[in-house]
Amino acid sequence: MRQIYCDLVTVVGAMPDIHVGSVLSLEGMWKMDARYGRQFSVEKFEETLPATVYGIEKYLGSGLVKGVGPKFAKRIVEKFGKDTLNIIEDTPDKLLTVQGIGKVRVDRIKTSWQEPDTVMLQESS
Repeated sequence: MRQIYCDLVTVVGAMPDIHVGSVLSLEGMWKMDARYGRQFSVEKFEETLPATVYGIEKYLGSGLVKGVGPKFAKRIVEKFGKDTLNIIEDTPDKLLTVQGIGKVRVDRIKTSWQEPDTVMLQESS
């Protein structure tokens, strides 16, 4: 059964290489811990890219993409909206149209975006 949670959920299990700001699709089961209460125990996970403007801004501002912090994430997402990740992937030089972003920062973003940990979908079994 698939459920989507908008509230905070305590998740436990082995999830190597997960970064702050990551969006996850999880498979597992609920358990009740005597000390910590209800927890979701992960058996399998997949890291996905965010689908909402808010999620994209948080993802970019998390520090995972070098050259983009919260301030520039906000500016980039305000300019490109839901197309932001496609712009970074396909036509990153368009980032030069965002106020305060120059060639050096765009080059840093391009390099960071190509690193496997930045955009690779990962799965654990």
